[in-house]
Amino acid sequence: MSVKHVIDTIAEALKLAQRVEGVAEKIADLSRLQREDAKELRTMLHELDKRIVKIETLIEYSQRPAPAGNNANRLELVGDHADS
Repeated sequence: MSVKHVIDTIAEALKLAQRVEGVAEKIADLSRLQREDAKELRTMLHELDKRIVKIETLIEYSQRPAPAGNNANRLELVGDHADS
C-alpha cells in the first residue's frame, strides 16, 4: 500500500465524515421542527376540545326543560323553518 493510497483513503474518509455530520445536522433540524409542529397541533387540538365542550354545554342547556312559566331564559336553536 502506497503513501498516496493511504492519503487518498484518509481524504475520502474525512469527506464522508463531513457528509455524515451534515446529514446529522439536517436530521436534528427536522426533529426540532417536528417537535414544534407536534406542540402546535396539541395546542390547536386542546383549543378545539374546549370549543366542543362549550358547544356541548350550550346544547345541553338548551335542551333542559324551562321552569314553569319562565321561557325567557331558554335558548332555542333556530333552523331554516324558524319563520313558520
